[in-house]
Amino acid sequence: DQPLDEVAERVAHLPPRTAIFYILTFSDGRGNQLTPFAAARRLAATANVPIFSAWESLMGSGIAGGHLLSLEAVGQEVGNTILALRQGQTARVPGSVMRVVYDWPQLERWGWNGRMLPAGAIILNRPPSALEQYRWQILMVAAFIVVLGTLAVFLARAVHTRNSALIALSKERTMLAERVRERTTELARSNAELEQFAYAASHDLRQPLRAVSSYLTLIKRKLGPDLDGDLSDFLAFAVDGAKRMDAMIIGLLDYSRVGRGEEPPEAVDLGVAVADALANLSVALRDAKGVVTAADGLPTVLGHRLELVRLFQNLIDNALKYVPAERTPIISIGWSDDGDACRVWVADNGTGISAADRERAFGVFQRLVGQGTCEGTGLGLALCRKIVEHHQGRIWIEDNPTGGCVFMMRIPKG
Repeated sequence: DQPLDEVAERVAHLPPRTAIFYILTFSDGRGNQLTPFAAARRLAATANVPIFSAWESLMGSGIAGGHLLSLEAVGQEVGNTILALRQGQTARVPGSVMRVVYDWPQLERWGWNGRMLPAGAIILNRPPSALEQYRWQILMVAAFIVVLGTLAVFLARAVHTRNSALIALSKERTMLAERVRERTTELARSNAELEQFAYAASHDLRQPLRAVSSYLTLIKRKLGPDLDGDLSDFLAFAVDGAKRMDAMIIGLLDYSRVGRGEEPPEAVDLGVAVADALANLSVALRDAKGVVTAADGLPTVLGHRLELVRLFQNLIDNALKYVPAERTPIISIGWSDDGDACRVWVADNGTGISAADRERAFGVFQRLVGQGTCEGTGLGLALCRKIVEHHQGRIWIEDNPTGGCVFMMRIPKG
């Protein structure tokens, strides 16, 4: 029947080794209505000793704990009894409705640890440990570390395998280089030797061919009427072979010079390059009565003018040569924009090239017709591919819907 504030003042000065056993309070000496939970919280705020109770419902108000009546346990036993009766069974004797419960903040407040509590004691309001609080984050980090470790092992093995392969390849290249060094090393290292080779091929190699052709011609003249038919044919074959050899050497020189020039690339108007190629082929166009049309506004690309002139000259010359005798050569040159590149094509109405032979047509010394059918060394299209690739482009062959071939080229603009 004492006022609550006076009781709170008294419990603040209790002697050591004292404990408070709090049952229930619903009003104080001044007639103030109280809840047991609020009263317990008010007392616990000032008490200098632990407070115990008999009611688990007061846990969290500052009550330290103890052997408490648990409403949860009571409800569980009542529920078991009702369930047994509804199922027609004999209700068993209720078990204990008491639980040993302690409040974690109060254990820390009075310096108690879990080992001091009775066996099986339940501790409420314990804050989660770092492992419990961040369990999923820790698991994710651990999984990420495992994945990174696996990737690191995989990459280490890949790098080791790659390095081993590179070392083996380097050793193999070194062995091959040792075998061919005397023949090719100086040629590969120096552009000066390449120029010497070109000079020798254009002068020293061609000069004996001219001499052979000249002496064969002199022999033919010397024999005169004494020259029978077979011998005349043999001499003609030999002269023709020397001429074709000379043409092949010239073609090889042209092929080797592509991309070897020291001049920097420049803006080249493809319309001007086509006009120059047509001017160079004016005699061949007149003799073949060929008709060439070029689209307006051919684009400008970054490249080498002489090489691009040679490209169109070879394609147009092929279109004039590889056409049936009864057909007038008709050649059209067009283009379209392809983003950072342009597509340019040369279409003809010639004999065409089968799909199986189109890749082989770009090979060096690859002729798809017999020697007697048409003149040529088999280097024209090979030279075209090398020029286009030197300009970082691509060339291929497609069917012309009206007959013949379309030589398609994709060349970057700059």
